[in-house]
Amino acid sequence: MKISQTTLKKNQGLSLIEMMVSMVLGLFLVLGLTTMYMGSKKSDKVRDAVSRMEENARLTLNTLRSAIEHAGYKSVDNIPLDKPFYTPSDGALQNENCGASEGLIINNNLLTPPAGLDDYTKDGDVDNDESDMLTVVFRADNPDKGPIFFDCSGEAYIGLTNPDAQQKACSTDPLVGVSDPWKSRIFNTIYINSADKTLHCMGSRSATGSLTLAKGIENMQIRYGVTTTNSAGNRQTTYKKADDVEANNEWEAVTSVQVAILMVSDQEVLDKAQAHHISLLDEEFDIASDRKIYRKFSTTINLPNRTRREMQQVSRTSAEKT
Repeated sequence: MKISQTTLKKNQGLSLIEMMVSMVLGLFLVLGLTTMYMGSKKSDKVRDAVSRMEENARLTLNTLRSAIEHAGYKSVDNIPLDKPFYTPSDGALQNENCGASEGLIINNNLLTPPAGLDDYTKDGDVDNDESDMLTVVFRADNPDKGPIFFDCSGEAYIGLTNPDAQQKACSTDPLVGVSDPWKSRIFNTIYINSADKTLHCMGSRSATGSLTLAKGIENMQIRYGVTTTNSAGNRQTTYKKADDVEANNEWEAVTSVQVAILMVSDQEVLDKAQAHHISLLDEEFDIASDRKIYRKFSTTINLPNRTRREMQQVSRTSAEKT
């Protein structure tokens, strides 16, 4: 059988040149798709890091708010407590025994600050990249009458046989609480552990010691809103450092707290390392070059117990003028 030339040409397939051109085009297509995939993967990695930072920041600020907003709370029994924050001038900070028997609050050195933190409410040394720290003070309710009887751990008297009895015995309740209302105080000491970039709180009503509240925090700066009344009778709030409030003995006039935190990603996700110059509230400091992401978050925490007190003072003053 004789095969025609036309049939032979149809069965020849691709030439070498055509095959090489097809391969090159295929390589360009694969390279383009690979580049798009890698770029998308890097973007996803950055987005995931930022998303985790934002979630950690929300958790941190909410935790700080719940720990700080009780500052100056006088309990449902309205036992005076003029100073909302514990400072170095107040002396050594130790838990008090309370109730009819000794030892209802265990570990009376619980609130001794960790090594390197020698005060309670203070400004950190920015030259050494230190964060600020504070100790909140408020009074304990009888759990049958009021909502405030926990420290920052959320669980009072962990490990004791009858925590409900301890909560009542260490409250301001005039019948079953402490005979000396001074001993009804609860403390929360809040600080940043720079070694592992975690937020910690030491509470006076649990035996757990320092509790980790949040992670991924590079630095924390705190300012205190001091509310005063000027000569015209107008109230104004100025935000100051702890040392300045202490120097002027203005703690009783603090009605709000500004908190700014610098969050850092848990992994290096940027393509190139870069140094960072950070301004947090009115403090500035530098961070060594790395490939991590840094973000700033801040909030203002009103102290309802202090605000109410200031309003009452203004009302009394106005009534006296009239």
